[in-house]
Amino acid sequence: MRIYLLGLLGMLILRISRQEDSCQVCSWKTNIHCGIAADDSCAFGGLNKCLVERASCLRQMNNLTPFTQIMKGKCPTDKPRCPKTDVLYKKILSKLIG
Repeated sequence: MRIYLLGLLGMLILRISRQEDSCQVCSWKTNIHCGIAADDSCAFGGLNKCLVERASCLRQMNNLTPFTQIMKGKCPTDKPRCPKTDVLYKKILSKLIG
């Protein structure tokens, strides 16, 4: 039983890493940017442009609208913050468990 569970965990890790590989990996250099969702529903503030583009990629993978506007600086305060893109992990877990 333990070997079976370890096998499932290994498969989960491989699936997550394969799906994330399609989105670029970014550095942690500071150059604050903001991404506005295509449907104008929310804004996402990132440490740099690359991280905003990565969040947009992850949103697309989760069937959410990507960011059509990416601008330098902080996000406007009149828009709500976009939800985190960790939905990817929840989707994979629900498929394996459910």
